[in-house]
Amino acid sequence: MKLDMTSTDDHERYWVRQSVEVERILREVCRTGGLVSLYGENGRDFSLTRIVDVDAGTKHVWLDYGPDENVNTRLAASRTATLSSSQDGVHIQCTVSTPEKVMYKGGHAWRMSWPDRILRLQRREYYRLSTSLVHPIRCLIKAPCGAMETTVMDISVGGMAVLAYEGGHVLEAGQVFHGCRLTLPDMSGGEISFSLRVINTFDMRLKNGRMSHRAGCEFVDLPTSVETEIQRYILKTERERRSRYI
Repeated sequence: MKLDMTSTDDHERYWVRQSVEVERILREVCRTGGLVSLYGENGRDFSLTRIVDVDAGTKHVWLDYGPDENVNTRLAASRTATLSSSQDGVHIQCTVSTPEKVMYKGGHAWRMSWPDRILRLQRREYYRLSTSLVHPIRCLIKAPCGAMETTVMDISVGGMAVLAYEGGHVLEAGQVFHGCRLTLPDMSGGEISFSLRVINTFDMRLKNGRMSHRAGCEFVDLPTSVETEIQRYILKTERERRSRYI
């Protein structure tokens, strides 16, 4: 999840500016092999990647090169880019220089100067787990036109991002939907029901050329029992993913 960092007053206390601490955070994300979302300047183009190297001498960071050349071309044309990831379940984000395509250990990689500061949000509701693309989670939204099936892209105890496809109901910022339902993998409580408020939306084209509609949503009056179930799922999934890269 890429947070809007224009509201610096709200996030001021979460900025990490000490060079030693910036390096430590980058190296920790690199060491654990955590997923990193690399966003272009427009906030729409992004690639899921990982930090593969950090050099304190040159103050450069290297990331895996993305598989989608159309996205890569647009990322390379951006004047700046945003890295979004997590460290120990805490959301971290920073703005970096234009990604530069270079050769790294026999293959292509992104290289960029490391940031002067990193946003490290310690409030758990800001950490969002990217869901599996292989085994997607479906969310049924109770829209005026009927039940609308969407794909969950990421989720936290504060909200989630969903993807709807062309031809369905178009979600708009400010809308509130009650009676939404989803089932998390290995969830002990079965299907959960909740209300969603749409915060932001934008259209995007998938790799297969199909148009889709992405919406960032927040939960409305989420019951404590459901919040606990979501948090349990996030922690369990994150532990399993980390174990694969240790």
